[in-house]
Amino acid sequence: MPAFKQLVASICLASTLLVPTVAFSHADGHGHQAAPPTTEQVIDTASQYITQLIEKGEMVEGAPLNASWNNVAEKKIYKKTLRNYIVSFKAKESDKILYILMDNRGYFRGANYSGNFEQ
Repeated sequence: MPAFKQLVASICLASTLLVPTVAFSHADGHGHQAAPPTTEQVIDTASQYITQLIEKGEMVEGAPLNASWNNVAEKKIYKKTLRNYIVSFKAKESDKILYILMDNRGYFRGANYSGNFEQ
C-alpha cells in the first residue's frame, strides 16, 4: 500500500506542476495588447469629448465652450507621444484652436487653447 500512495502522490504532484504551464501558454502572435487606435478613432473620441464639454457647460480657460465647436473647419492629431494624444480643432468662426489631451487609452485629460499640457 505505501508504494500505491507514493505513486498517487507523484501523479498528483506532476499534474499540479503541469496545469499552470498549460494554462498560461499560448501560441505566438496572440499578444495581450490591443492594436493602437487609428487616427480616425482618436479624432472621433476627442470630438465626443468636445460634445460632452459643451453639454455639461464645462469651462475651458475660464469660459464655457459654445456649440460652434461641434462644427469645426479642421481637426487632426496635433501631437502623439507614448502616453498621450493631443488633438487640435480649428474653429470656423474664429482663429482659435482647441486642443484636447487624451491618454493612450482614450481617456480625457484636459483641454485648452495653447496645446501645452503639463505631462
